[in-house]
Amino acid sequence: MWILVFSLSLTIGHITLIYRTKVLPFLENVRINSSKNGRPNLQEDVYNEEGIKHNVYGESHEYSYSEIKGIYFFSDVIIVYKKREVIFYYDRNSFINTTEEEWVQFMKSKNPKIKVRRFKFDYIWYF
Repeated sequence: MWILVFSLSLTIGHITLIYRTKVLPFLENVRINSSKNGRPNLQEDVYNEEGIKHNVYGESHEYSYSEIKGIYFFSDVIIVYKKREVIFYYDRNSFINTTEEEWVQFMKSKNPKIKVRRFKFDYIWYF
């Protein structure tokens, strides 16, 4: 019985520690970037046949569609990642010319291996 209580308390402590050390700082970074100058992340993305040209604060990066491994949907943020690295993120309310579903279908047409996950319990299950 004591083993069960001990392992349960370790699990809860581990989840709490990860949430406070990884999720909260990342979420705060997203909120700060989203509020600067009234534009979400001050970013511009250009989608073309070869890949995505991503500009953030004047820095330009290019990503091939084959590099993208997955898209995570949370209640307020969409995270696009490649092998254990966040490429970029969007505010869920930032789509102007398309809907989320049309964007996901476009991304999957460019790379069918992209995994799309929608989290109901938000950030605690991401890390």
